[in-house]
Amino acid sequence: MKITIREMDESSSQSIKKYGSPFEVTSKLVLHAESGKIRYTVVDVPPYTKQYGAERVDPDTYIASSDRIVFLAYVDDKLAGQIRVYKNWNAFAYIDDIAVESDYRGQGIARASWNVPPNGRSRKDSPA
Repeated sequence: MKITIREMDESSSQSIKKYGSPFEVTSKLVLHAESGKIRYTVVDVPPYTKQYGAERVDPDTYIASSDRIVFLAYVDDKLAGQIRVYKNWNAFAYIDDIAVESDYRGQGIARASWNVPPNGRSRKDSPA
């Protein structure tokens, strides 16, 4: 399985999905500061089902924006997920949304989506 993360551009803007299907939550991230850096630990939780309503997203608000970006995750050239990030008021990145198609959940797509350079724009295609 080859996972590739690409920045959304005009040619891929139709790929942006409105995710709204239910999903099972089995863990949570616990953030902590260590040696002046933010770290996280994945903690198991009792499984439960969660669902968000589908959100309408205008791709034009992300394309060529200096403070917003969408990365699309592909598995063997099929869209598997997306992550929307923007620069927060404090100049840190804020993950606005992360979603993975149900068929690809549990296969490292979300984790690979986090594996992008801090400025997000230094590489268009980045194998995970």
